[in-house]
Amino acid sequence: AVGLAVQGRADDLRALARDAAHMTMPGADEMLAPLCLALADYVEERHGSAVDGLLALRPSMYRWGGSRAQRDVVEDVLVDAAVRGERPEVAVALLSERTQRRPNRWDEASLVALTAS
Repeated sequence: AVGLAVQGRADDLRALARDAAHMTMPGADEMLAPLCLALADYVEERHGSAVDGLLALRPSMYRWGGSRAQRDVVEDVLVDAAVRGERPEVAVALLSERTQRRPNRWDEASLVALTAS
């Protein structure tokens, strides 16, 4: 899904979401399908919808499997969508949480920039 998003393939993300909704693989319908839809919204610059979709998935992120880096990429999309969707309070909360969990210069600089504006 992230690979399709990077390529800007919103139609393919929506098709994968439809397919995932009918897969028997555990988590496909409850995690993969909504992730694909949220990423498609992001690609289509519907940032508010992307934020809503990704925030709804956030409590279950630990169950997604994959690497921490893959989950971080999805969280990075969420932060960017929040900024672009004019919901800086969401981005500030996420970045604050991340810097508490794991200090990172980029997150800290982004947090400073957001709180200064």
